[in-house]
Amino acid sequence: FELAGQLGMAPWQIDKARRQLQSWTPRGIATAVEAIAKADADVKGASSDPIFALEKALQTIAAARAQR
Repeated sequence: FELAGQLGMAPWQIDKARRQLQSWTPRGIATAVEAIAKADADVKGASSDPIFALEKALQTIAAARAQR
């Protein structure tokens, strides 16, 4: 309950997030966050092809989840 209060979330939301994160490694999460940040920049103008940027981000995130 303490963590939920600190984050402004309901306890069930914390439990759900913990269950969802069990299949991720710390490195996989870092890779996914980096891919999201890059896609965000690319979609906002850093790339000439924002659709490709999103496709690449999705591929990177899917591969990051599979990392063990």
